[in-house]
Amino acid sequence: MKITILFLILAVWALPAGENIRLGKSSVKKINKLLAEEYPEEVVNFSFLNKIQNTRDLYVVSSANKPLAHLIVSTAKGRYDYFDYCVLFNLIGEIQKVYVLVYRSDHGFEIMNKKWLSQFEGMKAGETKTYSKDIDAISGATWSATSITNDMNEISNLIAEILSL
Repeated sequence: MKITILFLILAVWALPAGENIRLGKSSVKKINKLLAEEYPEEVVNFSFLNKIQNTRDLYVVSSANKPLAHLIVSTAKGRYDYFDYCVLFNLIGEIQKVYVLVYRSDHGFEIMNKKWLSQFEGMKAGETKTYSKDIDAISGATWSATSITNDMNEISNLIAEILSL
C-alpha cells in the first residue's frame, strides 16, 4: 500500500506543470525553438488538438489566440529503431518545415540534415513524393529516408482531409 501511494506521488510530481505531457521536455524545447525561428516577430505557442491514428498528434500553433499553422508530430521507423519528427503546415496546407525531434538509432541519422529535409518544404496537402525520384536518396539512410518519405505522403493526405482540401 505504501509503495503504491509513493509511486502515485512520484508520478504526479514528475508531470510537468502546464506543459505538454504528450511530448518529452526535449521535444517541446525543440519545437518551441523551431517556432521561434519560423515566427520571429510573434509570441507563439502550440497546443494539442487531436490524436491522429496511433503514431501522430495534431497541434495548433497560435499567437494571441489567432491560429498561424498546424503541427503534426509523427513517428516513423528506420531500419532498427523508431524516430520522432514534426511537420509544420501553414493554414492553407503547405509544408513550412520538417524537423527530426528524436533519432534513436546509430544508423540513418543523415535524414536529420536540414538541407535534405527542406526538400519537403512547399509540399501541398494531398501531394505525394517518391523517394529517389522526387526526394534525393541518402547513402546510409535508405530505410529512414524511405520511411519518412512514405510517412510524409500519409501526413499530406491526412492534412488535406483535416483541412477539407
